[in-house]
Amino acid sequence: MKNVVQIILMAILASCLFSCNSYQRKVKKIVEEWTGKEVVFPPLKAKMMGRDTVLPNILNHKFKILTYVDTVGCTSCRLKLFDWRILKKELDTLSEKVPLLFVIQSENYQEFEEIQRVNKFICPVFYDYHGDLNKINHFPDDPNFQTFLLDEDNKVIVIGNPVTNEQMRKIYWDVITHRQPVE
Repeated sequence: MKNVVQIILMAILASCLFSCNSYQRKVKKIVEEWTGKEVVFPPLKAKMMGRDTVLPNILNHKFKILTYVDTVGCTSCRLKLFDWRILKKELDTLSEKVPLLFVIQSENYQEFEEIQRVNKFICPVFYDYHGDLNKINHFPDDPNFQTFLLDEDNKVIVIGNPVTNEQMRKIYWDVITHRQPVE
């Protein structure tokens, strides 16, 4: 009986090690594929707290953070707008203006606007009614890899979500403040 338990534990351990290694390979592949890739923007309708707004020069910045949200599942859970609001306040302290490009593809924009209001998230949001941004760019399926730090040419410098991963937040901050080159 003891040997059977040991064999099961070893199998579980081996499975965990294999899956972690497999995930690391997947992450490495995504990062390699996306670093330096240009994100192409179709015409998108911008709104601020549910009202139409015009943002003619939002793509003309040295850095910008794009996050694409396909609101399938728990919209509020996936958005983390309160955390984004905190990050936005931090970004506003920098001398380099770094806009957030929040692109939402949803079946229910009213639900999103309510979540935005409750979280006091006063940033422009782009509505992608037909998922055109994703159709053009073919973003990774994993929501952890649907946030990008873009350069002035809309090329990906960093991929990963700075509000769900503290290491990513540090990388974004270091690149934006020129403390560390991206490798």
